[in-house]
Amino acid sequence: MDGLNVFISSEMAIQEERNAADQAIRDLGHNPVRFENFPAFPNHPIKLCLEQIEESEIIILIIGENATEPTLKEYQKAFNIGRDILIFLKKCSRNSLVNTIIKEMQKRHTTKYFNNSKELEYEIKNAIQYLVRTRVREGQTRDNNEQEQAIKNDTENEISDEWNIESGHYCRLKIYMTRGQMLKGEVYETDGDDFDFYILSERQFNDYMTQGREFNAQKEYLDEGYYSIKWTAPRTGYFYLVGDVYQRKYRRDITLNLEIL
Repeated sequence: MDGLNVFISSEMAIQEERNAADQAIRDLGHNPVRFENFPAFPNHPIKLCLEQIEESEIIILIIGENATEPTLKEYQKAFNIGRDILIFLKKCSRNSLVNTIIKEMQKRHTTKYFNNSKELEYEIKNAIQYLVRTRVREGQTRDNNEQEQAIKNDTENEISDEWNIESGHYCRLKIYMTRGQMLKGEVYETDGDDFDFYILSERQFNDYMTQGREFNAQKEYLDEGYYSIKWTAPRTGYFYLVGDVYQRKYRRDITLNLEIL
């Protein structure tokens, strides 16, 4: 199926707004993912939704009068794994708890208000188009960066590299994995000195670069000199391997012996 998978998250009561989001996504040639279209399945509904978020590239979060527990779990899941989240707020009255939740979200995201479903449909189209253009430009910029390498797993499954990282700096390697593939092997410092090692999604790497030490990771290994790596990709796409010697006084010589299985 062509296009991006776009998950629609909101309380179920606002069906008119959910339908508007669905239409906006379809009009752009992408694939709306919403609970109403899920088949009967053995898993609990919340678990099923969280699994579908892992399969989606963009999350549309619509908040009306209420922010239900399932919606908040969907938001937190999407944020933790580095998905792009677009938040739309209906102009209506809300209780103080929901307003507090929104204020916390607005510390992380640029939100957009709307009056009615027609306006919401327009704003969602505009936001997705802008996001896709931005991500394409970011990808082109990164691909032109001589310090960055991209490894496609259909041409090279073995990752053998040597990183010489000066104090307070980092080194990165961009890899491509399909969902369910495993990254396995070892990463170590030649003299056994400690360093940090991260596996990041593209979104998480952007946070790592722009937000100082405030970022999430797919997987993190901290304050040791040797790491045994065994990690499974939750989705298909590019990921970053990052060696970090932040706040270390001396440089680190790090060896990567990894394999994509």
